Formats: sequence, structure tokens, C-alpha cells
Amino acid sequence: MLLYHPAFDTYHSAFRLLLLLWNSGGQDVPFARLRILDFYVLFPAELENMIFPQSIIGQKKKWKHLRSRYNNITER
Repeated sequence: MLLYHPAFDTYHSAFRLLLLLWNSGGQDVPFARLRILDFYVLFPAELENMIFPQSIIGQKKKWKHLRSRYNNITER
């Protein structure tokens, strides 16, 4: 069975990093931060598992619709 996921696509990875750099506003962004942001661009449903401050905890409900069984990568 042939499966495609953007996490394993080199060109998609380069596109995501360019997208993050383009939206950085011209600021220098450390590579470690780019990797973390890239993870959340690739897997936005994982934002639901993050712990947020009380001031923005209400926005967490917006990400519940992002959860899908097709977004998970499992080893089988």
C-alpha cells in the first residue's frame, strides 16, 4: 500500500520552512524554534495537547475540529 504524508516529503518540508521564514517579519528565528513551529504547522491537531495560560485557554476549543484519524502517523 502506498501512503503519502507531508512529514516525509523533502519538498513539502522546504516549503513549510520557507513559509515560516516568510512570515517571521524579517526577524532572525533560531533553528530550534523553526523546527518546533514546523511541527505544529505539520500537525495542527497537536495544539490541543498543549498547556496554555489561563488568559487564552478559551481559544483551545478552536482546534478540536482539527483532530482526525487520518492525521496520525502510526508504526505498524
